[in-house]
Amino acid sequence: MKRYNLLESQQAVRDRVVEFGKTVIEPVAAEYDRRPEPQIFPRDYYEKAAEAGSPEAQVRLGFLLDHAEDNEKAVHWYRAAADQGYPDGLGGLAEMYAKGEGVPRDPAKARELFEKAGEAGHAPSIRVLIAAYDQGGLDVERDASKLAYWRDKQASLNTSED
Repeated sequence: MKRYNLLESQQAVRDRVVEFGKTVIEPVAAEYDRRPEPQIFPRDYYEKAAEAGSPEAQVRLGFLLDHAEDNEKAVHWYRAAADQGYPDGLGGLAEMYAKGEGVPRDPAKARELFEKAGEAGHAPSIRVLIAAYDQGGLDVERDASKLAYWRDKQASLNTSED
């Protein structure tokens, strides 16, 4: 039976991860949304790409931090992507305002951000707006004309099943 040195095995794995990150992280990240199963990359690579201004990395880092309950940092990265007009960043920041995580709860600000993201074709934001105008939410009353607008927007993007 072959014996393995655990420390050498761990270092070999780390070396492969570092090499992978250096050689293919950007192309893989660009293809990330097209893969059937989400790929997890070391947080360090997302941080480097986010700090370099990549809105995709900023959103992914915001998502990871949000789910780790590091809400203030999540808001920081979602806001960085939102400031670039990136729809996923707008939607992520809107969620934080809607939930009051990392920022004071502000349904009006959340709605404003969801609308900007929705106008840019962000399907999850469109679904939130449809629910808000259909059932009342985000501090709005039910509104048939706005509901129809967002349903038409959803249909035009063919996003009802994504």
